[in-house]
Parts: sequence; C-alpha cells; structure tokens
Amino acid sequence: HTAGEMHLIGVQEHRAPLGDLVLDFLQCQIDGGAAHSRRAAAEGAESGIRAITIAPGVVDTPLHRSMMPNSIEPVDGKSSVFQPADVARVVREVIDGVHDAFNGWVLAMPAPAAVDAIASWVASHPGGGVKIVQ
Repeated sequence: HTAGEMHLIGVQEHRAPLGDLVLDFLQCQIDGGAAHSRRAAAEGAESGIRAITIAPGVVDTPLHRSMMPNSIEPVDGKSSVFQPADVARVVREVIDGVHDAFNGWVLAMPAPAAVDAIASWVASHPGGGVKIVQ
C-alpha cells in the first residue's frame, strides 16, 4: 500500500453454543459490523481508508479457557474454536490488501463446526456484505 492509506479493522467475537441463538447473535454482530464497515469505508474512501470487520467465532484464549475450562466440544470431529493465530492471520491478510475487494464488508470466521450453519445463514441473506473466510 502507498503512504497515507489506512485500514480500519474491527474484530468482534461471539461466545455462544451453536443453534438458533448463535444465528440470531451472529445476525446482530454481522449487521452491526457491516453497518460500521460500510459507513467507515464510504467516509474514508477519498483518504484511502479501508474498513473491514472480522467476525470470528470463539477464540481459544487464556480468558476463554478461564471462563470455560472444558472449552467447547468439537462437533462431528470438527473444531468449535479458533486459535488466536487464525484471527491474526486474517488481520494480516487485511493489512496486506488480500481482502481489499471486500472493503466495507464483514469477514465471518465461523469455526469449522459452524461453517455449514453460517454459510446457510449467509446464503439466505444475499447482498449482506458478508464473506466467509477460513
């Protein structure tokens, strides 16, 4: 990127078991993140500012483990949590311009166990400014 360009990156995590509650919460999270990203991207476009919200699922951090010592069990052998490095990788990709085509969007990072449910939700909300990243 050239001098004077800037990225605004918001990271929003949710902590709830899979099911309708998660999808309801995810909708609020994505709607709020998308509104923030769209507005910031539009307002900052002339100054080279890009705005993307990253919405990971549960991230396995020391705080998460202190609150949930048994974590969240895998579903059908698929992990229900992310490692901090997974989120850091996507943040780095945003900084490096990998996701510039999605300026003003939400990059949803559902854990492997939640991908199908989240992909179904995203498909039923076309034009919502959401891209699933792994």
